[in-house]
Amino acid sequence: MAFKLSNFSLPKFEKKKSPEQLAAEKEQAEKLQQENDQLQPQLTNKNQEFYHQFHKMMEGRQYHEGRTRESVDNVVLKRLIDGQKTGQTAKQIYGTPTELAEYIESAPTPEELTPPTFVDYLLDSGLFITALFSLLAGIMLLFGNQTMTNGGAMFGPFALLVNFLCGGAAMAVLTRYQPNLDAPKGKRGIPRYLLMSFVAVVVWLFVLSGVVALIPPKFNPMMPMLVYFVIAAAAFLLRTFYRQYKGMEQR
Repeated sequence: MAFKLSNFSLPKFEKKKSPEQLAAEKEQAEKLQQENDQLQPQLTNKNQEFYHQFHKMMEGRQYHEGRTRESVDNVVLKRLIDGQKTGQTAKQIYGTPTELAEYIESAPTPEELTPPTFVDYLLDSGLFITALFSLLAGIMLLFGNQTMTNGGAMFGPFALLVNFLCGGAAMAVLTRYQPNLDAPKGKRGIPRYLLMSFVAVVVWLFVLSGVVALIPPKFNPMMPMLVYFVIAAAAFLLRTFYRQYKGMEQR
């Protein structure tokens, strides 16, 4: 079977839980399982079949963070039993077992629906810009660009730091003031977006030029080609991890 890039995903960072939290979660799971064992016999034969098929469809699928098999089963069982009282079938409530399993796997939790903050966008964009500029510097050095070799202050460590902070902040501002093209004409915010884009980019370039001009070249030197490629790879991976950790890749 050929490997597909779309099938590859990096592991998410997991927040470390205290022993007390783990014990509380275990106790809650046991209580839910006991309740589920009492609820399941109340299902009709057709709903029993639906429930078993649903479990088969969930095999190998991932539950979103904050969900457990016991908590999902509890919700499904109670909803099916409530539907039985009014004559609703499982298909009317959830569709097919496959559709329910796909929804459980893909539906975001309330936490994942929380909009990213300005800092989230700054870090996300800053890491992207750092990776981009580092990769560009590495490629230029690889092909022996004389301008880079003789003095690449625009790609020195302080310059990369400014690009990370100011470039990330500029992109975060643009994301926040993105126009709403679905809004009525005159309320889409396009003029404001263009103005903020201009101001953000001018401030970014002004700070970058100032840092390059004021910091002596010996403190902001061109780095070896390999260092730029390592920085680019590290920034890209950190951005990927961060987006997964914050659930930003789902938006």
